[in-house]
Amino acid sequence: MRNASIYCLIIAGLSIAACSKYKDPPRTGLDDRLDKHYCNDPRSVNYNWGFPGIPDSTICIYPVDPFLGTWIFTDSVSRQGGDSVTVQVKTLVFASTEDTVLTHMAVHGLCSDSEPFYITANKHGFAYVDSLFEFNAGQLFCSSGDTLTGFINFNTDSAAITRGTLMFNLSVSSADGIIYHKGAAVKQ
Repeated sequence: MRNASIYCLIIAGLSIAACSKYKDPPRTGLDDRLDKHYCNDPRSVNYNWGFPGIPDSTICIYPVDPFLGTWIFTDSVSRQGGDSVTVQVKTLVFASTEDTVLTHMAVHGLCSDSEPFYITANKHGFAYVDSLFEFNAGQLFCSSGDTLTGFINFNTDSAAITRGTLMFNLSVSSADGIIYHKGAAVKQ
């Protein structure tokens, strides 16, 4: 009988302990992640990077940001069959065209008369030539008979967004056939 009483006391003690309110352990220090800033704009490339922390839209990186500025482009021009036409070096200027979605840009300097062509960047470092025609057929290029299509890729060589190269893969269709513009650009 005595063992049964001991067991009842143990069970009663455990049930009282199990029903007591939980208390957080004492704080040993603050979580340093809460002192860091993170971008809270869903249009940005780095949306919520570093969360949790302090929301700060001034550290946001938008799709156009790595492209903007002046670039020196080494352009290898070739025909449809692969025959090389020329290699030329051009200075290109990428400029944002609007402030609402932060993805559209004008590229100046590829045509001799500085007529820009327009591209749209995405969060993955690609900028595609805007299509002004039905079925994504491209846009008019240096003359009214030329149609430009293709993309430009921001190729990062480090974690810093300000470094990297632009890789071009463009084609121009005209009455004479297709001309390809492939090459790389470095930021100035």
